Amino acid sequence: MHIFCKFFLCSFFLVHKCTSLSMISSLPNKLYNVKALQNKFFGLRHGQSLANISQIISSDPEISTKEHGLSTLGKEQVSSSANEFVQKYNSDCYQKYRSVAIFSSDFTRARETA
Repeated sequence: MHIFCKFFLCSFFLVHKCTSLSMISSLPNKLYNVKALQNKFFGLRHGQSLANISQIISSDPEISTKEHGLSTLGKEQVSSSANEFVQKYNSDCYQKYRSVAIFSSDFTRARETA
């Protein structure tokens, strides 16, 4: 995830620093000529985690990818959010979208939420 973010920011910066169309066209930006994006993006924070209950900040990948999953309340929060998302997604306004892709960090709380 961090590599993607750094690459994206780097690419974004390079596109805006370019001064000619030939420079821009040499970049691997396939969206340059797209008039409007058709995707919808939704964000969801993880449910309550065991680290939240312990009042600790769990940001070390060596620990957070193995420990500090969701609490019972966190699992209930995720279930409720997932049901709400499915109801909204299945509504008429989203019928033109055919698939869903879910991306998550490798932290246990995020994987369990996804």
